[in-house]
Amino acid sequence: MMKKYHQEIQFTTPRTFTLNTIKELKQELNIVEDAMDYWHNKLEHRAFGEIEDGNLSYDEWKDIYTRNGWVEVSDFRSCYNPKGVTSSDDWASYELDKAYLTIWKVWHRYHQLWRFRLNKLEVEPFDIRRVTQAPKITIDEALFVCLGLSPSVIGSTGFDKFSLGERRFEIDDIEYQDYEGNNYSINTDLYSNEGCGHMEWFLKHKEEHILLEKNDQLKCVSGRYFSNKFLKWAYRHNYLEEI
Repeated sequence: MMKKYHQEIQFTTPRTFTLNTIKELKQELNIVEDAMDYWHNKLEHRAFGEIEDGNLSYDEWKDIYTRNGWVEVSDFRSCYNPKGVTSSDDWASYELDKAYLTIWKVWHRYHQLWRFRLNKLEVEPFDIRRVTQAPKITIDEALFVCLGLSPSVIGSTGFDKFSLGERRFEIDDIEYQDYEGNNYSINTDLYSNEGCGHMEWFLKHKEEHILLEKNDQLKCVSGRYFSNKFLKWAYRHNYLEEI
């Protein structure tokens, strides 16, 4: 039976919603950490593990490889193993080795950001005033309510300009050449999931987000959501409960 809604209701959220969402997000953050560790491993093993300074010059980089018996191809800023090139482990590019540091830093910053966000969401008391005091809200604010997360964090430290479509760590492709002069490029792949970071992609595929996207009755022309209509819908469908 649907609950009867009236505008004087003061809302909270079932604590189990919050706990379950945080638990799921922590599991997804482990996937981000695995990706970060993958790039850190690439970083640690470049140039026989001898690179300690991220600002290594080309000459310093080249000297490491030639000292280990590899052949320099200066035109392409590359080196290769004279015993034979049978895989990517048998040649190296200066720009590629530098790129590993750039890519790892991006994943590290993304992981740190979401770890901070989860810590904040876990301890933040549920505060729905951001929704009840505004005539219209974003889908991100509505989603937070449905997941038991406090929408009040949006706009605060760590959530400034928050959006599931944000790409704050996006970088340009990094170009490099192999020892034969073939051209390649590499990027972080941070936004390879339908143009989203992993955490944002996970949230966009939650059932609640899909339901909100499809519910045109709650939307205004701009695509935002009428707060009062949303609150009524969320209360009737047990995403909210009365204090």
